[in-house]
Amino acid sequence: MKSQLATVALLLLMTNSLIGQGQDSLSVNEIEPPLRLELTIDGKTYTLKDGDELKLKGVAANPTVSVRSAAFRQFQFESVYFEYPTHFAYTYEEDFGYRIWSLDGSDFIILMFVYDVPVVLDELVDEMVAQFGAENCTITPFERKLGEIPCIGKKIEVSLIGQSLNYEILDIPFPDDKKRILAFQDIRDETGNSSPESMLTMQQINTSFKLIK
Repeated sequence: MKSQLATVALLLLMTNSLIGQGQDSLSVNEIEPPLRLELTIDGKTYTLKDGDELKLKGVAANPTVSVRSAAFRQFQFESVYFEYPTHFAYTYEEDFGYRIWSLDGSDFIILMFVYDVPVVLDELVDEMVAQFGAENCTITPFERKLGEIPCIGKKIEVSLIGQSLNYEILDIPFPDDKKRILAFQDIRDETGNSSPESMLTMQQINTSFKLIK
């Protein structure tokens, strides 16, 4: 279950970027990635999205069929692709010059920021530290490889209200004029270990992440 600290942290992180936000109509980006289904017929599994058609040949007259939700959805926006857990809540916000996607689990949150104007990653980091209080934050340079893409950024360890919160904020390299920043927020346990949800999610992101040019 999401803690008070995590709820406050998400609000703080998004509020600075969303002040003045307003939309009159649904945009393509607001539509949640479709649920994928795993259809298993006589032991062979097919992955489908809502509305997909599947033509089969050579199927037995009375096949054994089972259907279940796939474990992951596909995130594909602004040339960034990765897979994330199906149960994560999806939200999208935008205003002039920027867009923000939030994928919200129980203990782990993924945020992608896309700016149409020059933005320095450290500016976002400084805003977060100012909100939490510098005395509650430890900042370190950080590198992570997502798929085959090396990314650099900052890690922020926040200790507040008797709890530990970890942020990884990464600059996503892409050859255009936009700035893409991917942020991961994790609620650590009492001993400072990563949540099981974060470990599962990051494993899938690391496996599936790619940039589509």
